[in-house]
Amino acid sequence: MTIMTSREFNQHLGQAQKAAMISPVTITNRGEPVFVLMSYEKFEQLQQRPMSAAEALSPSDPTVGTIDLELKPRSRTRRQSVEL
Repeated sequence: MTIMTSREFNQHLGQAQKAAMISPVTITNRGEPVFVLMSYEKFEQLQQRPMSAAEALSPSDPTVGTIDLELKPRSRTRRQSVEL
């Protein structure tokens, strides 16, 4: 998701509109999110069925922002007890 300050939004409206066609754009004022700019198509989808905020603000392409996380297997050795 793209985040822009209100000043950046005012100075680069065209860039914000292009970004909003891909995923919602959060517009901040003094570091706090105050508005979200999104395509009308995405807005209509939100109006048709209820969904969570996380789902609404996630990119349309499910592969965007995914993280491949590989965890090492947990050790099977017993840890020493600690006396307090």
